Amino acid sequence: MIVIPGTAYAQARIQSRYGRRADAGVWLKLHNILDLGSFLQAAQQMPLRHWVLGLGLDHSSHEIELTLRHKYRSHVDEVANWMPIEWKQSLRWIKRLVDLPVLQYLVDGGEPLAWMRSDPEIANFIADDPRLCLQAIRQAGNGVMVDSWQKNGSI
Repeated sequence: MIVIPGTAYAQARIQSRYGRRADAGVWLKLHNILDLGSFLQAAQQMPLRHWVLGLGLDHSSHEIELTLRHKYRSHVDEVANWMPIEWKQSLRWIKRLVDLPVLQYLVDGGEPLAWMRSDPEIANFIADDPRLCLQAIRQAGNGVMVDSWQKNGSI
């Protein structure tokens, strides 16, 4: 096994988390649950506990998605903090994966929806002019993404 200097701590933490992941049996049990309340109750007793804690039947689908996006972003930050300093920024770009469809929608001039405004990570990119949206995305440290979009003509 090749060990990159400074990653031994991260590797141990990642392997520990990997060992606690949801396996096929967990996903099969959850797949067969038809209502949200039962699903959340079951998931709280499984390895997915961290992801569903705080979610309830009184939350709208937008609130649930906001909570899950927040937990995902926090998880990426946590893992990035385990890594050597020169890796951290690159790993933090992974946080934007959950935002890509929304950002593309906004850059294409889509009308911002109420749920987009409730997510502070997305609300920062809402602008009347798609060029201002691109500028905000770039200023938030995502210039590589903007450059790629412009180069590939997807804007």
